[in-house]
Formats: sequence, structure tokens, C-alpha cells
Amino acid sequence: MKKIVLLLVLASLFSCKDTYYQLYNITSKDVKNENNNYSFENKDLKIAYDFWANKGEYNMAITNKSDQDVFIDLSRSHFILNGQATTYFQNKTAIESISVETAQRHSFFNSNTNNSNKTSVSKKYSTTTTDEAIICIPHDSYKKLNGFKICSMPYIDCNYKRYPKSKETKQLHFNANNTPLLFRNIISYRLNNFEANVQTIENTFWIDGIINLPKQDFFIKEKPIPCKESEIENKPLNLPKYISKNKFYIEYEGKKGNNDAPSYD
Repeated sequence: MKKIVLLLVLASLFSCKDTYYQLYNITSKDVKNENNNYSFENKDLKIAYDFWANKGEYNMAITNKSDQDVFIDLSRSHFILNGQATTYFQNKTAIESISVETAQRHSFFNSNTNNSNKTSVSKKYSTTTTDEAIICIPHDSYKKLNGFKICSMPYIDCNYKRYPKSKETKQLHFNANNTPLLFRNIISYRLNNFEANVQTIENTFWIDGIINLPKQDFFIKEKPIPCKESEIENKPLNLPKYISKNKFYIEYEGKKGNNDAPSYD
């Protein structure tokens, strides 16, 4: 019996995997990183990027700075990753279904008697939304636009530790010529009406730094700041240490000292 328990303990130890994070740093010549705001602007529009997400699934807030309506043409707006273009207009239709349950009371005899029974009736409602090829942004307002995943798999270098121990991490550095990920974002728009000339904003980005981090180095413990001390428990929270709008990460699993390919969702 003791041997069986020992074998089970050893098996669990060898099968356990640790969580790691590959952290990416994004840079650009034309997009500025100031005051926790990663953005580009011209006289008509301001585009604020937020890349902080697993696998870099980014979003943009596009603000109309002009005194006219702006029409964003998504059929002529693209995300281009290492030369491969994906158009923002996907012509997709989404159906969202909602179930609502209501209780109804039924009388056994008549409405004046208390001899009644409750039954539950379920009704389903659905809402259909279709992608728009053209979106209008009124003056002095903004709209959010969801982007795409930048990278689904961790970057692998045979000479670089995939599963480092705490404090044994080091960063890989790249430039625009040798970066593993070079991407562009193109937004096409018109001012006020469809007769105006199409204008284009093109922003170029690349990865200039990658680092593999064990879970304990990726997070930091911080105490929350409640409005009132009595509102929430004053327990430390695990918060991402490197959170920034010009960074993203990929979560993966593996064993310390193992240099095989990482597993990921």
C-alpha cells in the first residue's frame, strides 16, 4: 500500500506543469507611448492602441477630432502581419440568443379560489447583428474597433531558455530588420460624405524585445485601494507586473529545465 501511495506521489510530481509567460514589447516610429497612452494622431483622427492581452488580441479607440462626421471604410482597412493582410470587414453575422423564464399561476377552478398552481414558461429571444463595411464616427466622439490575434504560439529559439527559473531570465532584443513579427495597421476614411477623397493612416510596428518569465516573476502582489476600508478585504492581489498598452503576452506551460516545445491553449 505504501509503495502504491509513493508511486502516485511521484507520478503527480513528474506530471505537474508550471505556468510561464512570454512577454513581447512593441515599438513603432510613428506611434507615441506617453502617459499610458499608445497612440497616433493627425488633424482628423486619433487612434489609441491597446495591445495588452493574451496573444496580443488588440483593440483601438478611434476618435474623430474634426468638426465633421468621419466614415471609416473597413473594407479598405487592414491588419498586415509579416506581409499577410487581414481586412477588418469580415462580413460576419452573429446571433445572440437569450432565454427568459416567467412564472404563470393557473387556477384549478376559478379566479376567485386559492387552489392554484405555478408553472414556469421559457421564451427565447434572438438578436442578429451583421458587420458594417462603413462605420460613422460623429465629431468629438470615438468608437472602439476590435483587432486580431498577433501571435498564437510562443517564439522559440533553441539557445534561449523556454522554462527559466525565477531571476534567471534575460531578454532577447530585435530591430526592424530581424524582428520575428513586423505588422502594419491601415485605416481608410472619408470626411463628411462619400464624395470626398479617401484618406489613409498607416502605422508600422515591430517586436523589439521578448522575455520568458515564470509565473512568480510575471505577477506582483499589491494591496487594493478601496474607497472605504470597510468595503473590501484588504488582501494583496496578484496583478501583472509589466502591464502596458504596447506589450502583450502568451501564457504557456512546461517543466523547469525542459527545453521541449511549450504547450499552450
